[in-house]
Amino acid sequence: MRKSWRAVGLLMIASIVPFSGWRQASADVPDPIQLPAAATDQTPMTSAYSALNVPALAAGGYYQDPRTQVKVYKLTSATFPTTGFSWGHAYSEGGDEVSLPYNGSTRTIHLTTIDGFHWLIDFNPSTGVSNWRKLTGTISPWTDLAFAFSNNPATPKYAYIAGWDGAIHQVDFTTCTQTQPCTSISGNGWPLEDDQIYRPSWMHQSKNDGLFVWMRGNTDVVVAYHPASGTRKTYNECAINEPRIDREGRYIGLTMDDPQNGIVVLDFGSADPPDRYAPMTVVQRADGTVPFAHVPSRRNRCNRQILPKRFGSPRRYLLSPQHIPRGDDSPVLAIRYISGVLKITQDLGKHQTVLYQEPGEFRNRWLDFKFQTRFSPGENGRIKGRLGDKQVVDYTGVTANPENAATGYPSPSRFYFKMGLYRNVMTEPMTIYIDEYRKKQLPASSF
Repeated sequence: MRKSWRAVGLLMIASIVPFSGWRQASADVPDPIQLPAAATDQTPMTSAYSALNVPALAAGGYYQDPRTQVKVYKLTSATFPTTGFSWGHAYSEGGDEVSLPYNGSTRTIHLTTIDGFHWLIDFNPSTGVSNWRKLTGTISPWTDLAFAFSNNPATPKYAYIAGWDGAIHQVDFTTCTQTQPCTSISGNGWPLEDDQIYRPSWMHQSKNDGLFVWMRGNTDVVVAYHPASGTRKTYNECAINEPRIDREGRYIGLTMDDPQNGIVVLDFGSADPPDRYAPMTVVQRADGTVPFAHVPSRRNRCNRQILPKRFGSPRRYLLSPQHIPRGDDSPVLAIRYISGVLKITQDLGKHQTVLYQEPGEFRNRWLDFKFQTRFSPGENGRIKGRLGDKQVVDYTGVTANPENAATGYPSPSRFYFKMGLYRNVMTEPMTIYIDEYRKKQLPASSF
């Protein structure tokens, strides 16, 4: 989770509009209450969605969702913003990727491409998409998770960029053009020079741009910054994975690698202005029994994913222990149980290889797995896997995607372990028991 790169063919944005007979709301005000209640009988409407022929839809066009009637706008295409790119967006656990409205209903949206560049486009529900520009120069995001739009209604045209110079800059993104890089706007605590080697990442902020948080590169240093007073505080602890700010301000949750998916809660302090000499304090710890991972940043609360621990009756799709490279959401190594077949799979270059499969009834009994892995883009990669007393995988070869600018994978890549139920949409409930999970680093001689 510390870093993530992405590659998506096209981008969509949904506009929630009122249904017939529902409470009316302004079309410019997002209102999730307008959506219908979720129900277990909401199976995929494959034919209805296929009939929309979304790939043929021009950028800026929209369709109405067959189930909810919500308008879904298409933002990119093979020709917009320009040709030759696979369009995506930044990792969702960073800063805001859609600006506040600043000229009527016009907003600006942050895009990314697999080559690591960052782009902006303007969007208006009435007129579509326009005014694309590529962020270049020193004041452009040096990596994913280094860009955030302002969430302060007083500054809807502002964004914050952690640049290649190791500083965080406040910019007016409406001044950036295809030929003119963004210029830094001084004032209210900006720009802020942080670290030229371990540049800021995971940057995001509380409401009204009151408190910012980031990590310094791949280190275990978390930084919190109160721009109005210029107060900056740091916290260092081994095995920090990522920070998540309380949008109300003051508190910061740290997802931990050890214990896996554990949480450390930091208190920045309540004094206004802050006491710059008082360190951030730890006010809570938890061991990851209830995982703190991939959670949204909300005000005064967070969502914590609870993994049920009763292995029930998965019939279609089960994904349990997995390692994921910090450059994609596809697991490079995964256990799957689909339609009564247990599989161990490898995903590289968007291609899935089955390393082991066995049909049979694997429900309602304990399955003891043991893996030894060496992730490498070279031929020295290794995977050994055992199910109970039986060795089921003994693989030598490429076990990770290439690490270069073309693929978007960093060097060195990082891999993290997560487990749970990952399934397609279905009506039946699914549960799983997970017990005696252990992970440790092995010496090279283990193979």
